[in-house]
Amino acid sequence: MDQFARAIINGNTITNNNGDGIHLNGYNRETDILSNTITSNNSDGIYITQNNNVDTLDINHNTITYNSENGIIAHSSKVHVDSNTVSYNQKHGIYFNGTYGYIVGNLITDNGNNYRGINLYSVDGDCEVRNNTINDNDYGISWYSNNESNHTLTAKNNSITYSNDYGFYFQNGYENNAIEYNNSWNNSSGNFYGSVPPGAGNLTNTNAN
Repeated sequence: MDQFARAIINGNTITNNNGDGIHLNGYNRETDILSNTITSNNSDGIYITQNNNVDTLDINHNTITYNSENGIIAHSSKVHVDSNTVSYNQKHGIYFNGTYGYIVGNLITDNGNNYRGINLYSVDGDCEVRNNTINDNDYGISWYSNNESNHTLTAKNNSITYSNDYGFYFQNGYENNAIEYNNSWNNSSGNFYGSVPPGAGNLTNTNAN
């Protein structure tokens, strides 16, 4: 779908397509993707790119599963991803590339080997990641900012468990990021790795009782 003023994509079942489930290219105004079931497509569940970084795309209350590539991938877009189930996709669960926005209240489980539950790469604005359950991915949350002093991560109240590699993986950012009140535990290679901000740690690792 190419440039348009506004769209609401709501309440559809989108399955078994040869390409992406939903593909948005060059949209201009606020767009909502709401309450869809997007499953078993031969590429990404949702693929989005845009020419305008002013308006926001909202992806809320969708079930995005068993797609052959990423669950959600966004390029050069301001995106809010809220209250989705993103599971059993063969690459990343949620992938921001040159993107910023927030990722809140999602269930992100069992996505591809050697991929991330949430991959925030070369972000070009601040990102907020909170209240997500991220379980049994290869990595939980991976972070790389293209301007680590100005484009930062706030990650709070996430549960990141049973990753095959690290829970949090920071390629840069250090003290510019705020990593607070997360429950990162039982991740195979470690709960935190890389440019970890001072004071980041587990809310719980093992219960004394």
